[in-house]
Amino acid sequence: ATALRIPVLSEIELAARFVRAPLLAVTGTNGKSTTTTLIGAMIQAAGKKVFVGGNLGVPFISAAAEDWDWAVLEISSFQLEWIEQFRPQIGVMLNLTEDHLDRYASFADYCAAKERLFAFQTGADVAILNRDDPQVWDMRKRIKARVVSFGFTEVAQGVFATADEIVWRDSGVEERFVLGAVKIHGVHNVENMMAAVAAAKCA
Repeated sequence: ATALRIPVLSEIELAARFVRAPLLAVTGTNGKSTTTTLIGAMIQAAGKKVFVGGNLGVPFISAAAEDWDWAVLEISSFQLEWIEQFRPQIGVMLNLTEDHLDRYASFADYCAAKERLFAFQTGADVAILNRDDPQVWDMRKRIKARVVSFGFTEVAQGVFATADEIVWRDSGVEERFVLGAVKIHGVHNVENMMAAVAAAKCA
């Protein structure tokens, strides 16, 4: 098809042209499904009508049949290869480790495919980045959107975790979320929860 110059679109690109809702998209190597599910539950708990899907269970295109307050999507690097204007109002990059190297020539190519999540964002959008992951944190230099970060070190602006809490700070406002109230455990899930808190608060 490409040799014949026939346009090739990813399913998420096609869906985004028909879904009438702001998009919140999550990618990374690990934790995508957990984080996407958490964000969907948080926004739903705030009384919003939320579509949750994408690379997670329900295809994004099926959201076009209804109106939603938010579409929360798990997105893979494969889906991002064939986008032309896919633009999440909030994009989340969790982490990057070597993966799918049977498809990509190098780790750098894989990272570049993932970074396409932010390619069409503007200054009106938000990019949520893991500041503890060097590959992810380096993306802030190339992103047009407002960057909100999460990680384990304390910051004046953004999200961080202590031994007992996840803390959100924004423009002098602070909120704390007690980890003892959460049923999922492990350091990786604290990272997922920090990302989810950042995304849900921005939404």
